[in-house]
Amino acid sequence: MKKIDDIPGPKRLGIISSIRNLVSDSWEEQKRLHKKYGDIVYLKYPQKVIFGFHPEIVNYILKENSKNFKKGRRFKPLGPLLGNGLVLSDGDVWKKSRRIVGNEFNPKAIKRFVPLFINEIQEMMETWKTKCEKEGGSAEIDINKEMMALTFKIIGKALFGKFLGHQADIIQTHLGEATDIIIKRIMTGVSLPEILPTPDNLTIKKINNEFEKIVYGILDEKETILDENGSVNVLSKLIAANKKEGKDALSKKQMRDEIMTLMLAGHETTSNLLTWTFYLLSN
Repeated sequence: MKKIDDIPGPKRLGIISSIRNLVSDSWEEQKRLHKKYGDIVYLKYPQKVIFGFHPEIVNYILKENSKNFKKGRRFKPLGPLLGNGLVLSDGDVWKKSRRIVGNEFNPKAIKRFVPLFINEIQEMMETWKTKCEKEGGSAEIDINKEMMALTFKIIGKALFGKFLGHQADIIQTHLGEATDIIIKRIMTGVSLPEILPTPDNLTIKKINNEFEKIVYGILDEKETILDENGSVNVLSKLIAANKKEGKDALSKKQMRDEIMTLMLAGHETTSNLLTWTFYLLSN
């Protein structure tokens, strides 16, 4: 077994160059590190970071031997938005949330949303057709933005049904802004204390306040109308499942954290997967 200092990676001035490149274009710099140093790369800067690039390494860490790999400090930038949701929690908190939330994401539960998927995809394709017709037969689109918009509409409607309404635009706009700040902090390892009034901290605080106002407002409304509304959405199911837990139910704060996690992780990761799929198909 290698000692950490034996793992290849940039040295001295190369570390500074890598930090700068990770801030300006994280993915290009990771590709460069992989090409130059191999499947495992050690970057010794403000926080020690090891990049694992091979699928077998990722599988080993996330699945085969996950108990030995805890969520560390680099997850901290996600805290202000995601709280103690499934992405950040461990132990008993994770187990309880996973049991309640996970039941709504088994194959049978997801199958009922297939009509929603199809409808949103068809609407997106109609806008593409219209754009092509206006531009004389073909048009250029930003596929990543299109997939972000598509997956957000789907996760929003799947989670909240009709209860998100006009607030969807507010959340979608802010999610992109918040995600950019969080990714920058995770990739650079530099995250100043939340109490400092830096531009990024103030932006995250403002966005978080907006999100909480919307999410808590929907939660309060759903609590009062749950029994009389028959719409299919995850939030209704979560509230009902949570009530059945009795004294073991998730707190309102934990429900908020899980909803934020589903919104951010549920749409952003899926849109990236779809974007890469289009890229690979185009080649």
